[in-house]
Parts: sequence; C-alpha cells; structure tokens
Amino acid sequence: MTYFESNKHWNVFNLRRLEASKTNSALKSRTETAKLLGISRSRLARIELSESSPYAEEIRRMADVYEAPELMNHFCHSFCTIGQEIMPIIELLEFDRLMRKATAALHRACNIQSELIELGAEDGVLKTDDQEKLMKIHHELQGIMKVTIELDLFIKKNMKGEM
Repeated sequence: MTYFESNKHWNVFNLRRLEASKTNSALKSRTETAKLLGISRSRLARIELSESSPYAEEIRRMADVYEAPELMNHFCHSFCTIGQEIMPIIELLEFDRLMRKATAALHRACNIQSELIELGAEDGVLKTDDQEKLMKIHHELQGIMKVTIELDLFIKKNMKGEM
C-alpha cells in the first residue's frame, strides 16, 4: 500500500489525479486541475475529500484528463443506483491475466451456446430444470460481460491515441 492509498482522507478521484500527475505536472495542483476540468478548485476539493458526490460529466472529464477510464466504472458502480444493480466492479488487470480470463470466457461461451439450444427444445416451454440451467447460464454470461468490460477498459487505458 502506498502512502496515498493509506491516507484515509483521499479517495479514488484524488488518487487517480495524483497518479496522473506523474506524467502531467499540471495535475499536481488542484487549481490547475480544476481549470482543466472546467470546475472550481473548491468543487474539486469537495469531490476529492468525499464531501460532495461528483456528477457524471465531471467524471467523464476526470477520466479523460487523468487518462483513467476506470473512474467511469467506479462512478457507475458507487454513485448511480441503477449502475449499482447492473455494473460489475471492474479490475484493472495486466494483459497476461486479462488474456487468460478472456480465453476462459470464450471457452465458456461455446458451452453456453449448446446449453441455450437445449433449453425448452421439446415444446419451447421452460421447465423447472430448464429454469435452473437458465440461471446458471445467466451467471456465466455475467462473467463474460465482466471480462469484456475489463478488456474494453484495458484497451482504453493502454491504447490511448491509437483508437
């Protein structure tokens, strides 16, 4: 755990700004950062100190300026009641781990295809056994969705300017 992460007064928005300041010196200052984001310095401070919740457009700008697209996932999962229900928490993974997860997900997708075809095959109606299988398929699809979003995030974070 770094010094920044151990300081309980700093949240993910502050941490991402400080991380981004290593490559963009303007982000070391809240005043300069606020100008880049188009908000007041005090508004940025309130967000970074968890005194105010950020707005979606502020997060979009932070994600862009800090080159931290993961902030959008964090916002959706942490601040949006709909996002909390439908958005998985995304991990920032190294490429080798992400590749293994994506490969496993694709393998599972092939199995899901045949399982879906078998559901209700006799009369087109889901039986109790079919419903249990459908719930299992749903769970597997959620895992595939998560790794798809993780791959998308990896691409956005690491292929900047090349998309």
